[in-house]
Amino acid sequence: MTKDIYCPIIHGGLNIDIKNNRDATINPCCLRKDHINETDMWTNPKFLQLRQQNDNGIWDPGCWQCESNENAGLPSFRTGMIQKLGRPKNQTGPSRLDLMFDISCNLACRTCGPHNSTFWQQYLKTNNIPFSVNKPIKKVEEMIGLLETLDLTNLRMVVYCGGETLLGNSHWRLTEYLVSKNLNQQIELCFQTNGTQTISKQNLQLLDKFKSVKLHVSLDGVDQQFEYLRWPAKWQQVTENLYELRSQVNLNVEFLIEET
Repeated sequence: MTKDIYCPIIHGGLNIDIKNNRDATINPCCLRKDHINETDMWTNPKFLQLRQQNDNGIWDPGCWQCESNENAGLPSFRTGMIQKLGRPKNQTGPSRLDLMFDISCNLACRTCGPHNSTFWQQYLKTNNIPFSVNKPIKKVEEMIGLLETLDLTNLRMVVYCGGETLLGNSHWRLTEYLVSKNLNQQIELCFQTNGTQTISKQNLQLLDKFKSVKLHVSLDGVDQQFEYLRWPAKWQQVTENLYELRSQVNLNVEFLIEET
């Protein structure tokens, strides 16, 4: 009997990364490291093979984190996404998108680097420390162009990965695009954020149009520990900002605390 390791991310996920000066790299899952440079994003032969392998109950080496958790009797990303997305198959487009297209950021976190933060780049340049990452272009229009090639009928979840997703206008521009495609009432929209940024009244009204919004706030510690890890953010400023945001948003917005 084939072991049931069905994964809705293998069958319905798409991770698109264009955040640096390079062509798009894709894979089905944000946890996988085997990014591939392909233009055929949904019916890519490597994805079709991975889906068939998953149907046959065979763990792929790139899925080691979920396999390890489940072998230890723990929940995994796979099991969590089954609860969220169900068990769809043979879809003509993704049910979850993880999107990376702008690394603008105001922090130099210990867990990050110049590949994901313009502030890190600025710090290294100021201190004459060499680094190999080129300063990225904000590629929101390029990302919208890629999404135009996909069937988004089955889309249920969009995750913005930074940089700092509440900084600047890039992620709000893409959010407006989702509304223009009438996707807002069928999806859960997620922002990965460091908690330092406010949201304008105009953008709060934009969030009101969505079925569900989640602010995934990265907090690895409190007080001095937080400030050491998330330099140069200040703990008091972040907590005051989060309390203020909580008082401003409507009931469709949830706050989640995450650690890196």
